[in-house]
Amino acid sequence: MIRKYCELWACIAIIIIAVSVLGISCSYADSADGDPSRLEALILERINSVRLDPWAEADRLGYDIDLLRKEIGPVIAEIWDQGLKPLVWNSRLSKAAQNHIQDMLQHLYYSHVSLDGTMPFDRIKKEGINPLFWAESMGAVAFENVISPEEAVNLILDGLFSDAFAGGEEGSPLLDHVLTDIGFNFFGGRLSFDKVDLNVFVFTADLIMPDPRMELEGLNSGFQNLLTENNNAIIWGRVYKDLNSNGVYDPGEGLSRQTIVLRGPLGIYGPVDPSWAIATGSCGCFFQILPVGNYDMIINDANTYYQQSLSLKQGISSYSLNINVAE
Repeated sequence: MIRKYCELWACIAIIIIAVSVLGISCSYADSADGDPSRLEALILERINSVRLDPWAEADRLGYDIDLLRKEIGPVIAEIWDQGLKPLVWNSRLSKAAQNHIQDMLQHLYYSHVSLDGTMPFDRIKKEGINPLFWAESMGAVAFENVISPEEAVNLILDGLFSDAFAGGEEGSPLLDHVLTDIGFNFFGGRLSFDKVDLNVFVFTADLIMPDPRMELEGLNSGFQNLLTENNNAIIWGRVYKDLNSNGVYDPGEGLSRQTIVLRGPLGIYGPVDPSWAIATGSCGCFFQILPVGNYDMIINDANTYYQQSLSLKQGISSYSLNINVAE
């Protein structure tokens, strides 16, 4: 049996090239009405069951839970204790993922970045989606023996969740507490490669949080009331390290598992100001609903320090931050 997980980029690229050349494939695509197919529904159920109790999955995969709790930090640990919200199926994201797999097969490569420089954000945007944050997970397996699609995708997910617990970029989006929507495509085929018959399966998932400024009609009344009637504001943004020194966030620069402390609203509740602790997601993104007022924002750990004063006003577009953290 041969296993090729997402981190073995070169080997998987060879496998995909072989699949493409032979033209043997089967895409387990969504149904015509946009609902997930039977297999897609099973995959979504598996992902959401892990999100409901990440600790159980980490234990099943052999992780030291006490050590993992320390590594992810107290804020994310508390989120996992409560369980992450289930991801919502999005057929347009599924189409974006399917298009990317087809492009990789057609042009013989394996990467989040297309040969023409197209990024996951571009592919998602092309499907008419306006994301506030986005991420993509990819994985693949190959076997000499016959294996069912259900077994194959569960092995891919095992690899991605294991990567997520280790803080890897491929798996972490599946356990991102900020992202809300998911769509994916699962491809399978049988081929002869280096005198060996292989069953090959490839999985690509796109995940987003919709931009509330662009999706106002889609917001439910409860969310809008939370802002207007309760005098709340939204704060969002990314914590990133400007690796190429171009002054803006670029994919791959986000800092995950960063704890942001917001003290405030200042002078509202009494002599001791309340404190809010939030954590960044897989792409360094954060999103929080807060009472309006003035705040002190602090990011402070062994490798990062940042401080800023904020004045939050009521509304959806109240405060957006891209925080570049220096060495």
